[in-house]
Amino acid sequence: TYVDTADGQILVRHWFDRPTAPPIVMLHWTPVSSRQFADVAPLIVEHGVQVFALDLPGYGQSDARVLKSDGTDWLIPDFAASIAQAIRALGLSRTALYGGHVSAAIAAQVAHDEKELIARVILDGCPCWPEAVRRQILAAVAPGYPHVAADESHARIPYDKVMFFLREWIRGVEVNDALLPRIYDYMADLLATRFASSSAALGAFAMEEILAGVPQPALALTADNDPLGSFHAHALSLLRNAREHRFAGNHPLHDPARVREAGPEAESDDGRAVLHEGLGPVLDPRAHDPPPEPGVEASQLAELPAQLV
Repeated sequence: TYVDTADGQILVRHWFDRPTAPPIVMLHWTPVSSRQFADVAPLIVEHGVQVFALDLPGYGQSDARVLKSDGTDWLIPDFAASIAQAIRALGLSRTALYGGHVSAAIAAQVAHDEKELIARVILDGCPCWPEAVRRQILAAVAPGYPHVAADESHARIPYDKVMFFLREWIRGVEVNDALLPRIYDYMADLLATRFASSSAALGAFAMEEILAGVPQPALALTADNDPLGSFHAHALSLLRNAREHRFAGNHPLHDPARVREAGPEAESDDGRAVLHEGLGPVLDPRAHDPPPEPGVEASQLAELPAQLV
């Protein structure tokens, strides 16, 4: 289904058993779309939660972003304002909100700005970069369609770009018949963006300031092989009321085999639980009573290449 906002229509995928179940709104990683949650959403529903997965403005089947009046692309607060409108258009209130990587920045901004709308927030890999890294990203931004190459290498760009992200998200990934449909889906998602980029928005976003102003209970997720993992401890230290969960190895959101094989009763003691196990605590009102003391020192902040955006 679609909802209307002042900036155009946003696609919403909805999974539920009961329309009165507590909601979670999920924002996909970029440059893909909300189809990313097709495997994990039914498992979350088994926890008695209904899932609303949104295509971010300019991604998937949502309307393209329209440049602002000064000719510039959107910043993180612009994405956040549009997402808040979509949540209200769905008739939701006091919802949990999930975001990963780029959309973690958006989710943090929504939680910061909409304290009555968002009850809990799940931040999965925070691009909590120091100013020097953000300047590096801004300097490397080159959005728009690729140029024609004499050797026709431009034809490989959608595949190569999708494979770049998959290799970042799934260390040691191998292309096989089982993975190929997902690659093609993600290529379609990438082409739907018309090669628009969120890099400039992230480069201009001081996430540290926003995290410090998020009052809601938060769950900070990461994985051993998450390319943003080195920023996890720093993000956790900034949140006022946060718990954390670390997935072993690659993030199971990107591993269909792990998502399908682990049911709602999967044990999480060894850190191998899939995403819905990590979400369980943040959706339980008792999970933050009393809130834990973070007690985590900021990690050594390593610079990341701009293409990780």
